[in-house]
Amino acid sequence: MKKAITKASIKKIIDTYSVRKDEFELISELSLSYKSKITRNYLIKIEPDEAGKRIFVYHSNGKGKRQFIDTWENGNNGLEWLYRNSANEPLSDVKTIESYQKEMAEVEKVKAAARELMEQTKREKAEYEDQIEMLKAEIENLKKSRIVYDTAKESNKQGRPKETERMKADASKIKELMESGKTNDEIMDILKLKRATFFRLKRLIQQM
Repeated sequence: MKKAITKASIKKIIDTYSVRKDEFELISELSLSYKSKITRNYLIKIEPDEAGKRIFVYHSNGKGKRQFIDTWENGNNGLEWLYRNSANEPLSDVKTIESYQKEMAEVEKVKAAARELMEQTKREKAEYEDQIEMLKAEIENLKKSRIVYDTAKESNKQGRPKETERMKADASKIKELMESGKTNDEIMDILKLKRATFFRLKRLIQQM
């Protein structure tokens, strides 16, 4: 069975699993078992199938417990890695490289959809943040408008200003003219007063 594995194939397999040059050392030529010089107690065993077309590489920890199996195949392009099988699966259940590639393609589609969803979420978030800023600006404008409104409303509540010195003086003139026998129209004409102002001053005379 070992004759089906060439030295070139063994070298390619060993080099593939090595993180640095000469990492693995041969510990059993009979079983083609190798031990890592870097990862403590990490072992690999190389074994061909009966037809000599495929090569299985068994990976074990320091206690001899098998962890997974890699399947390699001699094809038109030479020796190529096909797939990895967990240790608790029988080799007959290992998926073909074609089905594995299809599954990986589906995984990539899911990843692409997830990335697109994330980008869309970012865009929507940015739009919402812009809308929030616009609403904040509108709220501030409304607050300012309310302040102006409240100020005007308060001014209206206070009503007309109380009589000033000028109003008292005008009221005194009206009183004098009335006492002299002048009519309302004559007084308004003499003092150049509007009708509403005249009667407001006239009421003020009654309070004086």
